[in-house]
Amino acid sequence: MSKVVVDTFYRFLLALALSLSGSAQAEGVQIPPDRNAYTLGAELRTNRGDVQLDSAALALAAYRHGEFVPFEHSANQGFGRDPVWLAFDLAPASEQTADYWLIQAGPAHLDRVTAWLAMPDGSLRVLGTAGDQVDPAIIPRPYLKPTFGFNQPVRPGHTLLLRVENQGTHAAYLRLFRASAFPDVATRHGLLLGVLLTIGILLLGTALGLFLLLRQRIHLIWFGYVALLSMVLMLNNGVVYHYLTFVPLAWLNPLSALCGLLAFSMGIWFLAELFGLHRRAEWRTAWRLMLAWALAVGVLGVVSWMLPGLPLVPLALGMMLPALALGCGLLVWRMLRRDPLALSLGAPLLVFFLVSIGYLLSLLGAPLPLPLPLSSLHWIWHVVAFLTLLMLQAALYFQALAMQRSTQQERSLLMQLLTDKNQELEDKVKARTRELELALRDVQQAEAEQRQLLSMASHEFRTPAAMIKMSLDSLRFLTNSIPPEVNARLDNIRLASQRLTLLTNSLIVDNRLREPRLQIHPATVSIDQMIRDVVAGYPSSTPIQLELPDTPVVIQADATLLSIALHNLIDNALNHGASTRPRVTVGLEALASHVNLAVSDNGPGIPDEEKVRVFERFQRRNTSRGSGLGLSIVSAIVRAHQGSIQARDNRPQGTRMLVQLPRRADATDTNPIDDARNDA
Repeated sequence: MSKVVVDTFYRFLLALALSLSGSAQAEGVQIPPDRNAYTLGAELRTNRGDVQLDSAALALAAYRHGEFVPFEHSANQGFGRDPVWLAFDLAPASEQTADYWLIQAGPAHLDRVTAWLAMPDGSLRVLGTAGDQVDPAIIPRPYLKPTFGFNQPVRPGHTLLLRVENQGTHAAYLRLFRASAFPDVATRHGLLLGVLLTIGILLLGTALGLFLLLRQRIHLIWFGYVALLSMVLMLNNGVVYHYLTFVPLAWLNPLSALCGLLAFSMGIWFLAELFGLHRRAEWRTAWRLMLAWALAVGVLGVVSWMLPGLPLVPLALGMMLPALALGCGLLVWRMLRRDPLALSLGAPLLVFFLVSIGYLLSLLGAPLPLPLPLSSLHWIWHVVAFLTLLMLQAALYFQALAMQRSTQQERSLLMQLLTDKNQELEDKVKARTRELELALRDVQQAEAEQRQLLSMASHEFRTPAAMIKMSLDSLRFLTNSIPPEVNARLDNIRLASQRLTLLTNSLIVDNRLREPRLQIHPATVSIDQMIRDVVAGYPSSTPIQLELPDTPVVIQADATLLSIALHNLIDNALNHGASTRPRVTVGLEALASHVNLAVSDNGPGIPDEEKVRVFERFQRRNTSRGSGLGLSIVSAIVRAHQGSIQARDNRPQGTRMLVQLPRRADATDTNPIDDARNDA
């Protein structure tokens, strides 16, 4: 371990010395016998930025004449849009002359790298061209990064010359490998990349599952962030270039920039949602500033995708740095405030932010205070990023569990509250039901007492009324000996007696109809003959006209109740007919399913607004005649027979009571009299 630290520190001092020495000539690269790979940094030399070289021969001549300058910042150069030439000498020791070598350029998303091997005599041999803007069919070796090999032993005096073209970043690195050890190195890198991609796939599945389960916005943002970072990993390491061949090469650079910048924007949005910055008044300004900054970076990514010729990617990368620095400051402040979430996630997030800042600086070609080559920083950033993703996914998972438990507890409390409320409501309903039952019994008892009182009163009234009528009838035989003035008073008494008798009979019939135990007894009835019998009971001088069919009309009905109903209809028509020459017409019409019984008068008629109310109890038609019970009795009897009754206008004058009765009464389990009583 101490040997590695000393060696790393030595190479850092060497890079610093070469960067200060100006045009000092680089010495040949020697890999110690116990090492199989070497990252080239301070050993590299490059052309000056103000000198453009058009060919490999001119570049080699300039290098060997000392016109190349040391490669600055150990592994970073600060490239521009123009191609950069890199060169270094190979000086293997005598015991290494039989080794074969491979040179690898990184990162994998370099546009185009062309390598030449220069012989001691100045001749050049092309080793190949590679990069993500080169047709995969012509690259020399199908590795994830541009890789070139020497098919002959390297000897002193050999120079390796490379031409690098790149617009995505401002930095590159070169690594030299022994050919015998390179497969192991490539396998380790492939395994590491596979592990990171597997983590990304697992995180995507978990994020999608959490979103489908909880339907929360933060999990959808998290899914987008993980997807974009996984895409960045595949683009930065050549997976898309080598394996997703359906993606056009011209799309790779803008797609890489777009995914990287959108991943940054999505990450800022996710952290703002995770820490709830938008829910706290003191953090809303910082939250809005970070989201606006992230949105600006995302817009630059979209514009760079649409206009790949514009140098917007370095600008966007530079814009990430202030946002990351602000994020570090906010995170530290939250940790100092003893925020529980910041304390649990703060340390790993700070490491991720700091590594991201260092990685961005290296991609921009800025010097780093750490002696880390870009190749190491590249993998460190990816590993730290995906470890941070794992940590955040775990935090989201436990947060979802806590939310699930909280939701379950709230649901249990709500269910208990609902159960209590249901029980309380049931108790209230039971209490109210008992109150209503008691009230109903009181009403039924009061109604029964009322019916009993009415029945007793009607029967008691009926006896003296009959006695008065009998006495008046016997006085008719004494008309010759009775003075005229006394006879006039007897006529008044006789009329009052008839009215009292009519009222008493109506009350008795109404009381019987309202008795719940009363049932109709349908039988075969010749209704036309029943009409004749009822009319025959009236004095011959009564103005009643019959309009009956010639053939008998038979129905199923209760003859007694129908007779009462017809009596009431005729009496009602006689009472409300014309005052001078009253006329009542009783008509019958036989149809297939029912019969129409009509009783008409020539009185003043009934207004339309009163034609329904006349069938209610004690409704009287603006006259002192009648008890107000006749039509209600008729309506109850008709409804008990499952028929209907209507009050219509009679032409040219008067009222026509139309009764419709079915020709065959259907037997039912319910009491039709009771239904009629309720309707009445």
